[in-house]
Amino acid sequence: KSYNERVKLWEDSYNSEYNDRLNNIVSFYAGQKDSVEETKKRTKDYLNEYYSINKSDIEKNYNLSRASLDNIYYKSKKNSQNAYDSNMSELKRYYDTNLSNLGKSKSNSQQMADITQQKIMKYLPQQLEQQGLGGLGVSETAMLQALNNYAVNMAEIEAAYNDDKANLDNSYNDSKLAYDTELSRALNDAESAYTSGITDIDLAKNTSLSDLERWYAAGNTDAEDAYAAALLDIQALEYAAKEAAQSEKEAYLDAVKNRAQSLAMTEYDILHNQYLAGK
Repeated sequence: KSYNERVKLWEDSYNSEYNDRLNNIVSFYAGQKDSVEETKKRTKDYLNEYYSINKSDIEKNYNLSRASLDNIYYKSKKNSQNAYDSNMSELKRYYDTNLSNLGKSKSNSQQMADITQQKIMKYLPQQLEQQGLGGLGVSETAMLQALNNYAVNMAEIEAAYNDDKANLDNSYNDSKLAYDTELSRALNDAESAYTSGITDIDLAKNTSLSDLERWYAAGNTDAEDAYAAALLDIQALEYAAKEAAQSEKEAYLDAVKNRAQSLAMTEYDILHNQYLAGK
């Protein structure tokens, strides 16, 4: 075969092997790229799952804490109101009982004064007659004095009742004011504790969510950076492998050409020698 035919034959044979080698290189590094892509996907799936679970836990814990605060707050308000209502009920009972007793005492005193007055008016003329004082206006004066004494007595009874009632009213009002003040203080304390608790759990929730968001963002950035770096490494290795294959091909083809040329020269020498021997 001629020089060119030999070279083409060897080139075709090697090109087939070379193309197979290139296909293997492309296939291998495509698999490497798929593996890196899968690693990134698994990493992001983990990040998403972890993020979702922890965000849900943060929300759940917040809601539980909020429900607990609400329960404590409303119970505290209810207990304070119940205590106030109980104290006011007892205070009202005490007030009504004593007011009733004052009324009864006043009524009894007035009844006794009436009875005494009736007896005086009934028996005074007879007593004056027995004492020889039935005339000279003494009877009228005594009757007037008895009526005056009765009026003074009734006024004193009314004044005593009013004083006692005023003292009872003042005592009731003082006690009610104390209970009102205590209720207001207790409700304000409950409100302050509730507001402070809400502020604390809101802050804790927002801090946890912020930390989680930062972790999630950093994780995604790291995953993308690792993927990009790995992809660059694979691309560099693939390029190097292709370059090595190309260099080997060029070296082989140069060797093929040199060998074909050497064989051609050797065949020429043999034919030439045979020609000379034949003369």
